[in-house]
Amino acid sequence: MKTKSILFALIALLLFGAGCEKNNLPYGKCNCLTMEKADLNLTKEKAVFRIVATDEEEMKLQPLSHDDPIDIIYNRQSDMAHIIYRAGCSVNICRICNFPDFAKKWNVSDKGQDVYFEGQTYVSCQEFTGHTDGLHFYYDYVLTTLMKK
Repeated sequence: MKTKSILFALIALLLFGAGCEKNNLPYGKCNCLTMEKADLNLTKEKAVFRIVATDEEEMKLQPLSHDDPIDIIYNRQSDMAHIIYRAGCSVNICRICNFPDFAKKWNVSDKGQDVYFEGQTYVSCQEFTGHTDGLHFYYDYVLTTLMKK
């Protein structure tokens, strides 16, 4: 009887995912009075994640990463993360409103870390100080999933 109980407990643990890493993030929101969903659909995507130490490093990195269609860049100096998505000649920049603390601690090489992410894109409610040349479009983004690939 004891053996059957132990076997049942092991099967239950496997079925309910004990020991599996949860990748879903608590739903967050941006610091906005209203959140209007945007037409840009960036969900169920893969990207290259990079960590930079300063604003200068982030600005230098953006033009160099054109080989990757989607980049996620976390800037330690500003404690902000952005999704950079290139579509033809335009660049979409999404400010991630709920970037998780666990990802800020990842050990990432200079080449970056492949990641998978999901979430929702919103019309930006904050003024961005980046490029204002008409080829850059700004959004807010709420992550629901982020995991290493």
